[in-house]
Amino acid sequence: MKAEFEHKFNQQALQIAELKAIIFGGKRPKNKPPKNKGQFNQQRGKQSFRRPIPKASEITTRTKFKLPACCQCGGQFKDGSLLERYIEDIPLQGLTVNYKAKLVELQLIER
Repeated sequence: MKAEFEHKFNQQALQIAELKAIIFGGKRPKNKPPKNKGQFNQQRGKQSFRRPIPKASEITTRTKFKLPACCQCGGQFKDGSLLERYIEDIPLQGLTVNYKAKLVELQLIER
């Protein structure tokens, strides 16, 4: 009886070791170099995350959003600035009328 329990215990210990190796992976051999992850660790500037502003010939639609003449409190708005926002879209060819490969919308927003 005791030998039976020891045999089951040893089998379960082996199964647990195999599962740990599958889930957590084994240790790397000391002579094997680590994977090259240096390309992702390079520092990038803020500008590298920004898209370039589309050319005027690429703009397909222009939309202007104006401020109302007066605000809800009855006062007047001071001279504000104009914000340009570009929205790029790649439509589906079969579902779009007058299909173009790339749509660029320029939104002019008063603020």
